[in-house]
Amino acid sequence: MCGIVGYIGKRDVAPLLLEGLQRLEYRGYDSAGIAIHAHSHGRSRRGLLLRGGALLAGLVPAVAAGRAVGWPSGGPGGVPEEVPAGLWTRPLTAGSPVSASYGIKGDWLAGYHTGVDFAVDTGTRVYSIGPGTIEIAGEYGDYGEAVLIRLDDGYFALYAHLSTIDVKRDRRVDGGERLGETGATGRVTGPHLHFEVRATRNYGSDVDPVEYLATRGVRMD
Repeated sequence: MCGIVGYIGKRDVAPLLLEGLQRLEYRGYDSAGIAIHAHSHGRSRRGLLLRGGALLAGLVPAVAAGRAVGWPSGGPGGVPEEVPAGLWTRPLTAGSPVSASYGIKGDWLAGYHTGVDFAVDTGTRVYSIGPGTIEIAGEYGDYGEAVLIRLDDGYFALYAHLSTIDVKRDRRVDGGERLGETGATGRVTGPHLHFEVRATRNYGSDVDPVEYLATRGVRMD
């Protein structure tokens, strides 16, 4: 990470930091967003907050928590190779192919696809898309081995058909924290990740995961 900013005092400096970061013209890293460095669950974690509306939304609580702020490094455009830790991120690493989009018609109980499928091999790591609390970590009907997170914004994120689960119920997680690995448990035709975002815990309250994450500054493509 470069351009780390430190501050000690009572003044709200988030707007000043945001203005300064927006003015930076660091070639190759000027459009990626900001990085947050924090200490959580006994581990030091680095996170990426993308540009746009998520920038200020993530910067304010980060500054309030005494975290380091700066531009991310890690490759062209400042995009890290792994799913980053932070407030909001992807459920899988970048480049994981989507095999079934949200809302397409088909032979599902709802009559349409209630989430997004990623065609990945068994053993691919999955990550929390944001901060929250684990509601389910285990067998979940046709979803097989699954993890359901109650996110801090009131929504729920579901990861289905997993082969292994690394978290337990009631555990707090951060964005970018590893939850387990993909598999082919439950009602499936092959290994993949079925990922849902819900307005409530219940089936049928699904929302478009791509649009949900887009409003938080995260792209799924």
